[in-house]
Amino acid sequence: DWSVDHDIVVSEASHDFYVKLDEKPKTVRFDPDLTVLAKVDFKKPRPMLYALMADSTDVLSRLISAKALGSEKDKKTIGKLKEALNSDLFYGVRKRASEALAKIGTPEALRALTASTQQPDARVREQVVRDIGKFYHPEARRASSKIVTTESNPAILRWAFRSLAKYHGTDVKQAIADALKSTTYRDYQAYYAQEAIQVIDDPSLTSDLVKF
Repeated sequence: DWSVDHDIVVSEASHDFYVKLDEKPKTVRFDPDLTVLAKVDFKKPRPMLYALMADSTDVLSRLISAKALGSEKDKKTIGKLKEALNSDLFYGVRKRASEALAKIGTPEALRALTASTQQPDARVREQVVRDIGKFYHPEARRASSKIVTTESNPAILRWAFRSLAKYHGTDVKQAIADALKSTTYRDYQAYYAQEAIQVIDDPSLTSDLVKF
């Protein structure tokens, strides 16, 4: 591996910069420590974004690259984001990878999210559940149904119920009705089920709500 550092003098309000190199670089970092107050238009090719995503020493580049990859829709990119979502050392990068998958919005991206719900960090798990809720798809429905019966974190439960409330069907109504009967700490599960009833707007759940 090799590296080249170039200092660039900014003397105008707007600049285009060109740097001659002996060979094609694997990665390029402009202002790697984000110390320059500037708007930078620097679209990196996918292979370079992949390489930056794999650099465990540069968390800023991983965050920026994960966000940039949300504009791509190919299977390799989805695989790279799924890998980052489940293995990156920094929870912030894992959250950014989840957001990127939601932005991609394809069935393959949804499958990557639903396969990544078992996050040990609650902050990342919440982001994944929120991003699953951005899809209207049978797989998102199944994932949300499972989460409302297995999740114990109140904040995450709220997003799962909001997602589930977009769907109609006996399974959805049964999940909400069961949650209303729950006796979890401070009745969080029942409370968020009540919120879901307002979204689903189904009169058949009125009797369960009255009992609550």
